[in-house]
Amino acid sequence: MECLPLVKTFTTDNWINVFAPIVPVTSIHNLIPKDSGGLRSGSLRLITAEFQVISPLVPKRQVKFLRYCKMLRVGFWVVVDFTPRQENLNFSSDDGSYRLPSGVIIEDCGNGYSEVKWIEQIEYDESLIPQLPELLISSRIGLGAKRWFTTLQRHCENISTLASINLDEIYPGLSSKVATEIVKLAQRMTINYYLCITASPASIWKSNDSESARQDIRVMIRKNNVGEHTRIVLSAATSLWLPVSKKTAFDFLINPSFRNQWDILAIDVTTSIEEKIKIQKSRFHRNEVSLLQIEPGNSVLQETWNDASGALLVYAPVDMEKILASENSNSVQILPSGFSILPDGGGETDPNRSRVGCLLTLGYQMLHSVKPTEDVDQDFVKKVERLMDRTMGKIKSALSR
Repeated sequence: MECLPLVKTFTTDNWINVFAPIVPVTSIHNLIPKDSGGLRSGSLRLITAEFQVISPLVPKRQVKFLRYCKMLRVGFWVVVDFTPRQENLNFSSDDGSYRLPSGVIIEDCGNGYSEVKWIEQIEYDESLIPQLPELLISSRIGLGAKRWFTTLQRHCENISTLASINLDEIYPGLSSKVATEIVKLAQRMTINYYLCITASPASIWKSNDSESARQDIRVMIRKNNVGEHTRIVLSAATSLWLPVSKKTAFDFLINPSFRNQWDILAIDVTTSIEEKIKIQKSRFHRNEVSLLQIEPGNSVLQETWNDASGALLVYAPVDMEKILASENSNSVQILPSGFSILPDGGGETDPNRSRVGCLLTLGYQMLHSVKPTEDVDQDFVKKVERLMDRTMGKIKSALSR
């Protein structure tokens, strides 16, 4: 990607879409706008955000910081984030997180390429991190420069790959416009999944505060959003450490032969799962959007990716005929579930460590068959918890053989 489009990634509101796996919630205020020539050099923005790891085990980091963008010479830019420490400026956060000078150096290399260097520094309270994901955070995999950089790299690969393929050839009779809408729907589905895992923003989600609430499964409820069903949505998320590499866990989940071991939609299916549509968003890392037919009348939209920052499989039941006929994905109701997989910071990323493992997170979203004004039935919550126990138990058993 050329230099200027990369700079605009950090100086426009598209930043939250590009880094949705890390930044589910943000508010942005322009203090000094772009210059009169339309460039962003000299712009200053005030940003309030939550930084997340896609697991309910890791607390979100609330940060408030300034972002300054400057062109040092033609084709050479810096974007710097920092949290002022003066008490009268009110930049402190509830959890004590401060963004130390961080950011990117972007240099145009010509021929449509740029060199990007990323620096990431943050001050946070280590005592808030549970023991299980502690190594993930301390190894800087969770919210370090590598994760930010890899997320940006995946975004650039998506743009480049989608621009180079002929979407009209994806599926017989499928127009490029409909294919583009399928990709947009998958993006909305995946962002929805990120929000359900971390329950962001907190003003929308309400915790299930019953006396019997379990500590290892976080259950949240909310009313539906636009483009969803008109009932209460229940979200449940849990994380589990597995003694296998991230790649091993990902390969198991994307293998259609094993899907009936974890997907409730495929448990009783005896026929082969058919991949009707596959749209590659990158030439690497299994970064794909797929439309799968589990059985006649039972289809799911699925997005997957796998890179150095982690791996993801998100899916949602859809009406295939409606998807293939729709030229406006905003009208399609979607309620995703799925898995995120993170290297645990052990042997997979550090050859000096003998332990290899990953942190698997399962997130379910389900409709509760009550009116939005009624309370959630705790028996329904128990059924969801048992379903999650069975699903994670089957995966752990299969990968331990």
